[in-house]
Amino acid sequence: MSSLIVLLPSSDALAPRGWEATPMPFVLLDRKGAALRAGSALLDALPKADVTVLVVAARDTLLLNAKLPPVTGPRLRRVLPNVVEEHLIQDAQHCHIAIDPLPLATGERCVAVIDRDWFSSVIDRFCENGHRRLRAVPLIHCIPLPEVSRPQQAPDSLTQLHDVSGPASARTSGRTGDTTQIDVERKVTAEGGTSVDGGENIPGGASTEATADAMSALIVRRNKIGGTSADPWVDDAEWVELALRQGALGFGMSVNAAQLDATIAELAQRQTLMVYSLVMESGTQPDSEPNTGAGGGFRFGSHSEPQAGADVRASEPWHPGTAFPLAARALPWTIVAREALACRFDLCQFEFANAGRGRTGAGGLKPWRVSLGFVAAALAVSIVAINVQWFQLRHRRDALNGQMTQLVKTAFPGTTVVLDPHAQMAAELARMRGAVGELRADDFLALAAGVAHALGPVPSSSIAGLNYSGGALDMTFKPGTDIDKDALTRRFTAQGLSAQEDNGKWTVRPTQSKPR
Repeated sequence: MSSLIVLLPSSDALAPRGWEATPMPFVLLDRKGAALRAGSALLDALPKADVTVLVVAARDTLLLNAKLPPVTGPRLRRVLPNVVEEHLIQDAQHCHIAIDPLPLATGERCVAVIDRDWFSSVIDRFCENGHRRLRAVPLIHCIPLPEVSRPQQAPDSLTQLHDVSGPASARTSGRTGDTTQIDVERKVTAEGGTSVDGGENIPGGASTEATADAMSALIVRRNKIGGTSADPWVDDAEWVELALRQGALGFGMSVNAAQLDATIAELAQRQTLMVYSLVMESGTQPDSEPNTGAGGGFRFGSHSEPQAGADVRASEPWHPGTAFPLAARALPWTIVAREALACRFDLCQFEFANAGRGRTGAGGLKPWRVSLGFVAAALAVSIVAINVQWFQLRHRRDALNGQMTQLVKTAFPGTTVVLDPHAQMAAELARMRGAVGELRADDFLALAAGVAHALGPVPSSSIAGLNYSGGALDMTFKPGTDIDKDALTRRFTAQGLSAQEDNGKWTVRPTQSKPR
């Protein structure tokens, strides 16, 4: 089952023309987790997959730890706004609230608050573009947790790191030509350890509190829109997105590129900080081997592919107008995408559960393949059965017509052409009866005798007149004659006659025998 992971831009970072003009980074993974394609594309150009995972920007999700009441389903959904309303500025009823399925050790649950209208519009746009199975996860939960470990001894030739506790202040040695030394109270080492208070290292796992208070920061460059650079990930804007994670919680902010150094330095003064820089692969065929070393650094080779073993340092400025003071580890977008695929915190809950699958035409015809197969098979069987029965009835009709034709020719040898055996047989019998003087059913005498038997209680002296014409007998009664029309009609039928009354005039004909 293929998976498409898409990094959504923050709600205020869209292009002026909206979603249709905003490119979004994506990764297409196969069923084994190997990356098939990676890059940036507009919404209508994103590849289709069995499952689409949307990574929601940190600025659009508010993560909170809350003690939830022991209720579930619709009752829980009704009480959630009351749980989080004290942390919100806007009306809680206008927000969508999702719950992390994994409880914390304290018994609390992590809840995510998102603007419902914006989230609904995102789901609708992706569903309209053919992405039918949708999941949404917060970017915060896709950032690797920091690891506090003992750093390795750096070689003498290693470039000294900048001071992160304040503005970089160089202290020049007394000897001319010596290397400029940096006063460091808190620094992030190349191997992931943190030195505190003049270089005393905290070994990995030695301090649980230090690990709990550690924070991860992810720098996300705003995608360039409408620029002239050949690299779509070169950010010409003056703002970057900064997502910070501490345990299950986190938040996002938009930082001016010129103030990024001071912002990260201020955060590093408060707790252990591990800084990552989100790196987008430039090719459409990234490394297909899943890389689980998200905690390690990366360097870029000649083909812009991330390789483990190096950090992005201040001596290699990554953004125009800023010299990043920390040893920020390059975090490939494919690593974040795999973390998003493995994340169990699905924001599509309650009314957004099974997003896209309950809509009209959701999933196309794929969910109906078995049913459509049965319908097609039943239709095919019905058509075959109808045609077989039609051929059988046609064969039987031809056999009966052949028998009747043979009877007509046997009874009347002079008949050379037989078009309608039944009609021709009736005409020949009537002709023969007329030839021997036998009365026909439409003769006057036969009709008059039938009328006399059918009158019954009606006296014959009440008949005012009789008119025979064209095998029909017209009869009128004298005024004032009491006639039961229904009873008289039934008596005519018993005599093999049909009678119709129109303004006191009765027309009597012999009942026509229908062909068998």
